[in-house]
Amino acid sequence: FYVVQKLKFYVEWLTLRATRSTTDSFSEPEGFWQQAEQFRQVPLVSLYLNMIRCLENMDKEVYFFALLEQLEQTGEQLTAEDCRDAYQVAQNYCAFKINSGDTAFYQQMFGIYQKMLASGLLLEGGVLAEGNYKNVITSGLRTGAFAWVEQFINDYSGLLPVHLRDNARTFNLANLYSHQRQHQKVIELLQNVEYSDVMYALSSKIILIRTYYDLGEFLTLDSLLESFRIYIRRNQLISNNLKSEYLKFIHFVRQLTRLDLYDKVQLARLKQKVAAATSATPKKWLQEKIEALEQGKKPRRKA
Repeated sequence: FYVVQKLKFYVEWLTLRATRSTTDSFSEPEGFWQQAEQFRQVPLVSLYLNMIRCLENMDKEVYFFALLEQLEQTGEQLTAEDCRDAYQVAQNYCAFKINSGDTAFYQQMFGIYQKMLASGLLLEGGVLAEGNYKNVITSGLRTGAFAWVEQFINDYSGLLPVHLRDNARTFNLANLYSHQRQHQKVIELLQNVEYSDVMYALSSKIILIRTYYDLGEFLTLDSLLESFRIYIRRNQLISNNLKSEYLKFIHFVRQLTRLDLYDKVQLARLKQKVAAATSATPKKWLQEKIEALEQGKKPRRKA
């Protein structure tokens, strides 16, 4: 019990260190690691040692796949809480790889969520957390599993907290239709999303920006960009770092819509600026649109 608790604390420390800048350190009693290795035959100890090896060696994918294999082999011997913690480490690893530019790990992330759904690990007390609901959908959309995602949205929205169900279902259906280029459905659905939640408001605006660009509704888009800019600047619930990212995205979209499509230098300059940006999802969309312009695919513009 002592060894397992200490290993749990260390996993939490490694996760914290990977996501936040900190000068704190973690200390363990002398000889602890030798002691832990003596209990490696215990499935739970072995699992935590493998989680630690995965988190300490983010650049070595072999440890990630070894962790997934062990979960497959020994998962039935563990409690739901321990399995959930291990899958969370695997998800954090996928997020690290995705944020580093390896978007192929969306497929791994999606597979993890599907396994957790099948084993009931995403539900606690019969309730599905809104964050997990959205993350399952996001990973599914990134892999192109549109039919599966639509079925999931409809089947699992009833397991969300009651006060969140309608909003979550409406927004995520709009997100799905956005990926399927069903633009009119997107606009109709987002008119029914309540913007009391800041993250819903931000995400909905991003989807509408993409939609109006693809429709060539540049006058409407310009008005939306300005109202979005004002909303971000005035909202006190949005962190300064997040404000900076969204304002940068608005700036890039404006540049994109005002480009001289025959000026290759101007296009190359914008491409370079976008590549250096830190925002993940909007960045990918911007890069796709810039690539389309490079290939001579001009956006349609409605008068």
